[in-house]
Amino acid sequence: MCNGANLCYKKTAFLEVEGFSGNENISSGDDVFLLQKFTAHHFPVAFLKSREATVFTKPQPDINSLISQRIRWAAKTPAYKSFFAKTLGLVILLMNLWILTGGIFVLFDSVDPEVLVLSFFLKFIFDLLLIFQAAKFFRRRDVLQHFLWSSILYPFFSVYVVVLSLFKGFEWKGRRFVR
Repeated sequence: MCNGANLCYKKTAFLEVEGFSGNENISSGDDVFLLQKFTAHHFPVAFLKSREATVFTKPQPDINSLISQRIRWAAKTPAYKSFFAKTLGLVILLMNLWILTGGIFVLFDSVDPEVLVLSFFLKFIFDLLLIFQAAKFFRRRDVLQHFLWSSILYPFFSVYVVVLSLFKGFEWKGRRFVR
């Protein structure tokens, strides 16, 4: 994954992979698709973990804008060429879906509650390790105070966004895109 706000590459590499061509029918994602082209051509790709090179962007101003952004991100996933990116997205979706449906199955005594709790705990630990490292790097450990409740809400949010991305359009940069 990458973000065009903080992406650099050699012009020769850009020209060799034919730049942004090939994804003109997709509303966003030029940065991600370009990165995937670089990796497909076996160009060296690296993450510069440096506070001095960090680019800050504004968060979405409200929940509707956030949902629209995430629908846009999810809607372009089928166009990914990267097997790793698609597989990782699918694993994350399936884990969140399992936590939601597992809760229903527990209510009907079809799944042992300990299995669901263990699943949630494992997801919680992996997510915490990742978020903790990012919070430490960005000197924002204060965000960890919200980690427990957001871990409980996130499966609902992510599955909701994926379902919406299958049927609903989104708004981006003042333009409306329909499915």
